[in-house]
Amino acid sequence: MLKLYQYEIPLIKPIKLKGGILSVKRGLICESKDTFADISPLPNFSLESIADIIKLLPLFTKLVEGKLSEFDSITAQKLCKISPALSFGYYQLTNIITCQKRLTPYKFVLGSPLEVYQKISSAHGTYKIKVGLYDINEELNLLTKLSLNPNLTLILDANRTLSYKDAKVYSKACRNLLYFEDPCDNFADAINLDVAIAIDELKPTTFTKSKKVTKPYAIIHKPTIKGLITTPSNVILSSSFESIVGITYLEKLAYQHKLPAVGTDTLKFFKPEYNVLPFLLKKLTAIDYF
Repeated sequence: MLKLYQYEIPLIKPIKLKGGILSVKRGLICESKDTFADISPLPNFSLESIADIIKLLPLFTKLVEGKLSEFDSITAQKLCKISPALSFGYYQLTNIITCQKRLTPYKFVLGSPLEVYQKISSAHGTYKIKVGLYDINEELNLLTKLSLNPNLTLILDANRTLSYKDAKVYSKACRNLLYFEDPCDNFADAINLDVAIAIDELKPTTFTKSKKVTKPYAIIHKPTIKGLITTPSNVILSSSFESIVGITYLEKLAYQHKLPAVGTDTLKFFKPEYNVLPFLLKKLTAIDYF
């Protein structure tokens, strides 16, 4: 029988994301035959809420337990389109990964320009940082100073917040750029920046699809937000602040499919005790959804 629980994971300190401040991550854990799955939409990023998901749980339960009628099956096919988080939850329950190896993600740094500088100015390796959240001059000054470190490579993520003009300025200021994720709100503008880009929330338009795209770009795939996983060669698997259950599965999935850099370095923002599965399971609250 499918069991469903709700969790609330407090962050060590609130963090600024697109559209607001995240201080507590809420989500759902479902359990079937001693297998756990994380179903946790991310506010201001996901198009669905936990309340939306709970309304679909009776149907989801039938799907997991194999009790769908012919009529229900037609409805269940639509489930993957209307609830990406549930469709990925179903994937987790029905595609068990026994391999214990996990792909190590790029490091993800959040904070004000000063906080980011203090954390990684002398660092080695590849780091992802958010831009478009603070004063433009402070962020550009940060990128200029970080470019002086020859051992540091940066991934910038603007979440579509920059204009084309500003995105060009950012890309020129960051001389140690690996790629620019969702630099602006228009795909045609993004591919004209003369830098490698990655698209997450951006959608290629009909116009740009009809033209040959010569700039290198990759697709960021967040299964909790976008649904069932696909594995083309240019996919970068990423996360949406899932719990230890979801992050563990994503990292095993990345290792299994030999996917490139995983954006799963988010557990460090949670209070550490919640990243221990037995502790998290003790904190779950059962949900009666029938």
